[in-house]
Amino acid sequence: MAKSTSPMASYYALLLRLQASNGTSFSNSTAGTTYTIECGIDRYDNDLGLVYVPTLDSCIAACNDNPKCVDVSWIPGNPGPCYLKQGVGAVEYKSEIWGARMTQTTRVEEINCPASNGTQYKDPNVAGRVYEIECDTDHFDTDYNTNPIYVAHLEECIAACDKTTGCQVGVLYGAACYLKHGVNPAIHMPGALGASPDFDLDIGQGLLDCHHDFDVS
Repeated sequence: MAKSTSPMASYYALLLRLQASNGTSFSNSTAGTTYTIECGIDRYDNDLGLVYVPTLDSCIAACNDNPKCVDVSWIPGNPGPCYLKQGVGAVEYKSEIWGARMTQTTRVEEINCPASNGTQYKDPNVAGRVYEIECDTDHFDTDYNTNPIYVAHLEECIAACDKTTGCQVGVLYGAACYLKHGVNPAIHMPGALGASPDFDLDIGQGLLDCHHDFDVS
């Protein structure tokens, strides 16, 4: 006769698997997003909504479906509460929380400040090219003589940088996009939305797929 497993034993087994995934990445190529798994971490405030789902990956999927969502906190259950957040707040350590924070996106609607500051935007126009988003930041000088060009979104400013030989930085002020051929020290500039490329970053998809760890049954 097979031994039954108690719900508490199943929970601790899942917790051990989650701890092994702490700090790893969970990517969704369809949504164009990557999340960093944060074990035992809740992000203070910025609550956007609450849904009940059976797994952490389905909690992340709910975040992908909401254009304002950049972070989730899930409490294991079948289903368990999934808190969607529109900003990445200060860390609160809570052992019962399984968290995930968006760290990469290819969707322009996800780029918003201050939540996107320091995150990476995977450029869909140039394979392997990633930009770091810089809120309220400009890089002094090194402007092209053709500046500014006028665009609707930071995504279009980045695309213009891609097409310009030697471009290293794109900075958006309102609708004005300033392209720069050098990366001088950053200066604080309220209202500026910058993007500087990191050519050396490895952004391979599917290398750190941890969703099998999160199945609660």
